[in-house]
Amino acid sequence: YAAGAGAGAFVLGESKEAVATIEDIQPYSSLTMDFWRRQEIPVPSHLGRTTVEAYTRHVIGAIAGLLKKHRSTSLHDFDYITFHQPSGYMPLKACKAMAQEKIDFSSDADVNERMRLTSADIEQKIKPWLRVLDTGNTYAASTPIAVASILDIAEPEQDILAVSYG
Repeated sequence: YAAGAGAGAFVLGESKEAVATIEDIQPYSSLTMDFWRRQEIPVPSHLGRTTVEAYTRHVIGAIAGLLKKHRSTSLHDFDYITFHQPSGYMPLKACKAMAQEKIDFSSDADVNERMRLTSADIEQKIKPWLRVLDTGNTYAASTPIAVASILDIAEPEQDILAVSYG
């Protein structure tokens, strides 16, 4: 159990001098028992393997939904990819699932092909942004913290995919 505290903030609005633009969003949700903390209990509880499966299913579901809307886009088109980071393990578990020949939680063969990650994708586009290894689990702040780290070095016209969960 590793917890951290952190925050990430962005100013959103229209500007010709904007550092970045949000091109699209894709919600994905389901009714899933996963992770909770009861009142006056200091440590959260979770349903074991269900947590890993729920995380992976929702990350893949959100990406699949985005790729269904953008039929000419694949994960290879993104310069940087980051996920919600409750641990170093969970994002890499999602990566492993998306590196398989058959990607669970998505039944669209075309989307699966465009979603498939290579070892090089994981090493170059994802692992450098695992801020959880430095900060611990900052919960909902983990994705904005990772995006801020990417924006610190990204060049104009580079594309970032950020997938949150929670």
